Amino acid sequence: MKSLKEIRQLVDNNSYQVFLFTCPANVPGFRHPWFVLNNKGKLTRWEVLFEKNSGQIGYKHLHNNLFDPFTGISRFPYSKKLLRKARLEGYTTSGPAKKAIAFIEKSPDKYPFRDYYRLFGPNSNTYAQWVLDNNPEFEVKLPDNSLGKDYPINT
Repeated sequence: MKSLKEIRQLVDNNSYQVFLFTCPANVPGFRHPWFVLNNKGKLTRWEVLFEKNSGQIGYKHLHNNLFDPFTGISRFPYSKKLLRKARLEGYTTSGPAKKAIAFIEKSPDKYPFRDYYRLFGPNSNTYAQWVLDNNPEFEVKLPDNSLGKDYPINT
């Protein structure tokens, strides 16, 4: 597992990159995912959380920049303290990253479940899997213990 310092060193301010991270979820034994987009030095974080409209930019359950790009979610709901450790699952660069960035940035208008959140789906893993399914060039998979990744999406 890469350290936070090693992860930050992967960021190339002259490139397009999309990183997929996970951390332990608030449900023991499961993972919570999020994407970090690097648009030539501009970093943004995108994820779905059970909290609605939290932080500065929220689209119902879909959030942008609620937490630092490289740290996990809080161990306690509605808190930004005691953050979990992030694990880098994979990343992509160049053309596939540029395409994925455009897709994720449009997700507030396109993600069909931004108004809903359920433990077994749709949830944060449903969103991450939807992004990955629509960007197969990314070639990254969610861990097997990503509850909700198999929730059906008909889009």
